[in-house]
Amino acid sequence: MKRSRLAVGFLLLSAAATAAAACALDAAIHAWDVMTALGLPSGLTPRLAAQLLPAARQIVEPLRRYGAYAPALAPGPDDAVAELLRYLGRDPHWRPPAGGTSGPR
Repeated sequence: MKRSRLAVGFLLLSAAATAAAACALDAAIHAWDVMTALGLPSGLTPRLAAQLLPAARQIVEPLRRYGAYAPALAPGPDDAVAELLRYLGRDPHWRPPAGGTSGPR
């Protein structure tokens, strides 16, 4: 049986590792969405974002054309969290409006 592999940085990941990275990315980003919309700290750390960014760069681009991810925002002079969020089309400085919540996009 031929195994599928994905290059992430200098690592070659198996299909299973790629799927795990995709799940971790999905969970971390949607947790950021929810926590930010509630006006709470997200827990997405620069270390975690730096670990997820290479996987995001491999996984997201093929899916953008189908609308699964928003277009990337222009890079800014921010940390790894902001870099990952911008890459995924999210404004890292978004906060809910006073007196109510709505989505972070």
